[in-house]
Amino acid sequence: IEARHHGLFVTINSIYDHSTLRGMAIHCQSKTIFSKKSNEASHLLYLPAERWFQAQKFAEPNQWNQWLTLPLHSEVDVERLQTSMDHVFRAIFPMAQPSTAIKVLQKSKESMPLVEQISRLKQTIENSIDIKQKIYYSYGFLISGQETRCVVVVHHLVIDIVSWYLLLDAFVKTYQKGVLSDLPSPAHILLPKIYQHLEHMNWSKELAYWQTYPKGQNDFHVTQPSVLTKSLSLPLHSISYSELLSFILMAIVKSKIEEIPYIALEGHGRGLGNYEDEAAHTIGWVAALYPFYVPEQNLDHYQWQLHVEKALQQLPENGQHFGFLRYACQDSSIRHQLQNLRLPKVCFNYLGYVSIKTN
Repeated sequence: IEARHHGLFVTINSIYDHSTLRGMAIHCQSKTIFSKKSNEASHLLYLPAERWFQAQKFAEPNQWNQWLTLPLHSEVDVERLQTSMDHVFRAIFPMAQPSTAIKVLQKSKESMPLVEQISRLKQTIENSIDIKQKIYYSYGFLISGQETRCVVVVHHLVIDIVSWYLLLDAFVKTYQKGVLSDLPSPAHILLPKIYQHLEHMNWSKELAYWQTYPKGQNDFHVTQPSVLTKSLSLPLHSISYSELLSFILMAIVKSKIEEIPYIALEGHGRGLGNYEDEAAHTIGWVAALYPFYVPEQNLDHYQWQLHVEKALQQLPENGQHFGFLRYACQDSSIRHQLQNLRLPKVCFNYLGYVSIKTN
């Protein structure tokens, strides 16, 4: 992975085929991924979301993370689970500095509420994240009476929603079997194939589509959720994705967050090219983030939904290519064209339907 960050392509098999540094060096030189200049090649060896994150220059970049709390059954061996998690983390994120688990033992019955204890532990764990030092993850255990919780914090640069399912599955399998097996791969392993696939595509039609979108300032903007939700009136019955999206777009215009029906959509990003099977088994911030614009306004709700459905159908490749073209395309003129587009102020991340059963 470190080699790929420097523009060199190394396969797992090549490590065994070339046992010396001299042999590996010759092999790497003959396997550079891109024929462009080396500085352009290194520019491309990132996921679009990573490039977007770097461009924002956030004041607190270490705080851009995701976390979850796992309630543990009483029969779970915490020491064994910790060992399993250590092995999984180090195997999946070899470029990261190992993180030491934080343990908090709270025996007092008169202690603060469990929710507050978890919040404090999460804050302590979060403070240990330092992306400059390549500390992308940390976790800890809260043992309070009969309650045991595991709190996991991972920086968003190396994880997304789909990744959590893969990571938790790896924890469980390693804990049960006692050995690492069938682990997901870091997304960067797949990047060379994706870029080679994109190199040979004709972008003229897709560029023509994106050029119809609003242009202007691209400052990152945070909108208070209450501003939008006060203008959002959803029906109580189950609704489709397009209907839900149409309600949100109308609320954006009504609340004057945007003067036009303009929103950013975020998908899982794992449907690109012919690598869906491999991408489905990769961990990283693979998400596809792209703008969505519906030019028609002042329509009744039914007509409005029809226009939203039509606009969704017209999205080239469901927006999967936008991030690669805007942040990572070899052709600088294409990058500049899309970087002139104004990004929406609101992002909608649709995760799908959730079925809640009594059991």
